[in-house]
Amino acid sequence: IDRMKNMSPQHEGINGGSSRISPGLVRSKSSQHEMKQQETNAFLAQNNSGKFNRLVPACCRMTRITPVNQIHSLDPSLHSRAWLDVMASAWTSRDEKNEAMEEILLLAKDRSRAKMLLEEGILDSLMYILREFFQQYVEKVRLSGKDTLPVEAYMGDPNFFHSKLAANCCVALAKAYCSATVHTEVNDFSHSGGLSLPVSQQVAQLLYEIPHHMAVIVPDAKEGEKKEVFRLTTEMTLQLANDLGSSITSLTLGRLEINTSEK
Repeated sequence: IDRMKNMSPQHEGINGGSSRISPGLVRSKSSQHEMKQQETNAFLAQNNSGKFNRLVPACCRMTRITPVNQIHSLDPSLHSRAWLDVMASAWTSRDEKNEAMEEILLLAKDRSRAKMLLEEGILDSLMYILREFFQQYVEKVRLSGKDTLPVEAYMGDPNFFHSKLAANCCVALAKAYCSATVHTEVNDFSHSGGLSLPVSQQVAQLLYEIPHHMAVIVPDAKEGEKKEVFRLTTEMTLQLANDLGSSITSLTLGRLEINTSEK
């Protein structure tokens, strides 16, 4: 008993209720918190306090972004915007964009985050990837002189996996979008709510109602050559939306079925 009474505070256990915490551990945790706060502040400053100009396409941007290996150290509330930056950047690699899309698939399960991603233009970069892949496939079919290509012709292509991820993101965002909307107009897609629609039509509804920037090749008067510019798809037709929705949904299943209007 006397030995227990003389025990120093740092050796007291749970029952003693006064075990001493190492000052070094406190400083370590404090330093980690300060570093995380500094990274978050830098992210907000870099992105103009978290505000973007939606008139600027969220695709092929020549701006600085938070490095991919640092995004997970940011505050979780900033992850959606940080991964969108990775998708929108012209400097990020295909592998980095693949990682971003895998994260977006998880973020899209939360309706509010899916809404934020759509409002900030995530469709710009997703549809850029998909249209480029569809166009390349159509050109390969044309050169082959056949109506379609065998699965083996594109299954090993890294761009196939890249585009399939983009298609899966579109489907996830479409489901989140349709679950939050109920349409009653006569000429609209549904009279009983988006979730009663097939997946391809949910994607079509998303593309029809949420404008995105589409890359267009136009002549450059100054250089005398052609250049790529982005225009907002404010005149998306129901037919084109349905065709795109069908093509995108087929791609998520590992099939390439490009409709006529998309060719």
